[in-house]
Amino acid sequence: MANNDIDVGFLIKDAFKSIRRDFDYIYLFLLPLIIYIIAMVHVFFLIGDIFSIGQNPQDSFQMFGLIQSNLFMLIVMAIIYGIVFLITYSVAIAGVIKKFESQEKNSQMYLSEAFSFGLNKLPRIFCATLLAYLIALGPLFGLLLLTYFGIVTNSLGLIGLSVLLLLIVSIISIYVYCRVLLYMQTCVIEDLSVVECIKRSWTMTKGNALLIFITALILGVIGIAVAAPFMIVGNVGGILRIDGDG
Repeated sequence: MANNDIDVGFLIKDAFKSIRRDFDYIYLFLLPLIIYIIAMVHVFFLIGDIFSIGQNPQDSFQMFGLIQSNLFMLIVMAIIYGIVFLITYSVAIAGVIKKFESQEKNSQMYLSEAFSFGLNKLPRIFCATLLAYLIALGPLFGLLLLTYFGIVTNSLGLIGLSVLLLLIVSIISIYVYCRVLLYMQTCVIEDLSVVECIKRSWTMTKGNALLIFITALILGVIGIAVAAPFMIVGNVGGILRIDGDG
């Protein structure tokens, strides 16, 4: 499949048309969205507004101190919320993929059917997701731990080496992630096993890694644009709180 065979703009436009025609696509993601919001609220009450880091040096130092003192709790929270979010997201995305496939075949799939399908596919997709992230992002987590160890031991040489390796490995990880990104589609549509869906995605995305990266970047920008008003409201609330305390 060549890059010029795919029209990114058309794909995104077609996706938004599908959402406008059927809001069930949005409803499927309500549960993982709720989990994400609960996690962010939990973090907010534990260490404060993470989006305000860097805006006020004094508040930033205080927040970093809270992060360090609550590091174990934050790690536990990240693991628990991460697993729950991953489970609910896997159910949602499997339902969306199957529902869209049915729509392309001029067949209607109701919300309950899509959700039920996602639950049935959960064990396979969950394992495939863990494998995909392990392949693409595993080395990054190792280097992040190495960087943290360098910070704790105040080893500038170790910090510099780990940061340099992080920059290099990040590029490789992005490429690998773009190659395995379609594992859910191959798992749902072609009903492949955990390992086979990763292999199939790698084959399908050959020569299209850059295109997939650009598409993901565009969608990421759209996501930030949608989230921006909520971030602004949070920051304004933080400023008003500081002014009130003063």
